[in-house]
Amino acid sequence: MDRPARSLRRLPARSAKSAERSLSKGRTGKDVDSPKPRISSPRFARRTLKEPDQKETIIKNATPPRKRSRSRSSARKRQEAVKDVKEISDNEVVDKMNSRSSKATTAAPVAKLVSKIKEGIDHVRNSVSPEVEDVVRRSLSRFEGVTTEVVSNIVTRRGLSRQSRASSASVVINSMSNVASSQSKIEEEIILTEEQSVLTNHIGTLKEEKSSAPRDAKKVNYLKVFGLVLLGMAICALVVLFHVVCSKDDCRLSLSNLPKALEYSQYFDSYIWPVYSLSLLLLFAGCRFTSVRQRRPQHFSIFGAIVAILVISLIFASQRYLGCFRLLTIPPLIGATIIHTLVLVLYAGNSSMLGSKVHLETLVHITSSVLMILLGTFIGAIENARTTPNFTVLLLGGLQVSTALDHLLLPPLMLGLGPIGILWLSLRPFFLFLSQTYLSANNVVLGTYGMAGLMSVHVIGYVLYRYSSSLKIFFLQDPYSSKFSKYNVCGDFIGGAWGVVRHPQLAGLLVTELSWACTVLPDFLGLVLILLSVLSTVLLARTADRRLSRTYRAKITSSLIPYIPV
Repeated sequence: MDRPARSLRRLPARSAKSAERSLSKGRTGKDVDSPKPRISSPRFARRTLKEPDQKETIIKNATPPRKRSRSRSSARKRQEAVKDVKEISDNEVVDKMNSRSSKATTAAPVAKLVSKIKEGIDHVRNSVSPEVEDVVRRSLSRFEGVTTEVVSNIVTRRGLSRQSRASSASVVINSMSNVASSQSKIEEEIILTEEQSVLTNHIGTLKEEKSSAPRDAKKVNYLKVFGLVLLGMAICALVVLFHVVCSKDDCRLSLSNLPKALEYSQYFDSYIWPVYSLSLLLLFAGCRFTSVRQRRPQHFSIFGAIVAILVISLIFASQRYLGCFRLLTIPPLIGATIIHTLVLVLYAGNSSMLGSKVHLETLVHITSSVLMILLGTFIGAIENARTTPNFTVLLLGGLQVSTALDHLLLPPLMLGLGPIGILWLSLRPFFLFLSQTYLSANNVVLGTYGMAGLMSVHVIGYVLYRYSSSLKIFFLQDPYSSKFSKYNVCGDFIGGAWGVVRHPQLAGLLVTELSWACTVLPDFLGLVLILLSVLSTVLLARTADRRLSRTYRAKITSSLIPYIPV
């Protein structure tokens, strides 16, 4: 409860009645607004007296309280109990008094403050002159203008600071992006340098491995080659056995119909092109140590258009072409070539027979050529592939060996070509496995369809050659047979069917050699090999034309255009 209510409870009954009577009689608004509470504490009392002129006096009762006895305190307790009973009956009156007193206590200070403020304002208005009021108004207006300017300056400065912050942020972002891009470039360069260093280290290790290990590997490979050479010799022994067992006259050429060996001067014109091609190959074999640019131009300027074709082809294919000759400089091949040449020179012009069926010179040439081809093939197959041999090289070598086993491919030796012909035949194995060395040096492997096409072209050319050769042999044994009587217009063995079948024979040989040369296409080395094949075939035809009668040569205009009698 509020303080006035508590004070009323503690008053005696008479005072309560007097207070009720005073309330019932009524008071003025001034008395209601400023209630006069009674002294609630007998020791330190505080009383507020209000005069009409709004003056306050504080009366302090400093007299100490008297000491009461127990009897009086008990009597006092009885009076308070009676007072509480009376207060219960007078609850409504007390509640009204409490509400009025609380309103008065809360509203009195506010009213006083408001009244004082109003009085101060009236006093200031009465004391201020109009001039002072104008000065104050001007100062206020000026202050407002200054404040607006300050606010506008602050706003502009904030906008400028925001723009500068945004521009600085964009600059920072651009610089960060540039730094990131430069860092990425530096990282990429570092990665590239690391990869290059790893590659160089790997290449160095590979070179060390190649330089340290090949001796033992080459020993093993040469042992394998030696075993394969023995296998080739066994194949040659089978060929010899075939010649011994064969009892028919078709197994060998009839030596009675062959003319004598001609002079060296008569074959110079025919073999100038093989000699030139051989010298050109040897010339470019030396390019392994000397570049092509250091060669003198007179080496290539005396043989005409064919020289130009060969030189251009070899220059464009020099890098891979020299890789082929690198394999040709292996000591076993050099030794085999020397032995092969010596054997041909020793047995040149030897017309002795091994038994009654085998021509010794032909047998020696076949055996030596087959061994050369086998040796070059297996060395080329395992030279650059230490683990798995190149099956394309092996297939090509097998096809060439199958052709070399045919003794009908050696008519120039049996017709007596002289020393240049012997040199040509001794170096012919190099031209036979030149494509094999190319495939091995450049690690070229043909697919299944490529090898099937190679075999099919080779078989077609060989069948054409073999069929024409069989007709030639049959005609040489019996040139006046009734089967060829309708073609016999010259009256001797030169005319007739020989003019028909000789050129298909050379055409078959040309197709066979082209099948070997096509393995290196579309490189320029293929053009070189094709050109050499055509030249060798054409030159063989020219040699045969020289050997034959002038009667038949007068009737043909070219060695590749046959004379067909009508």
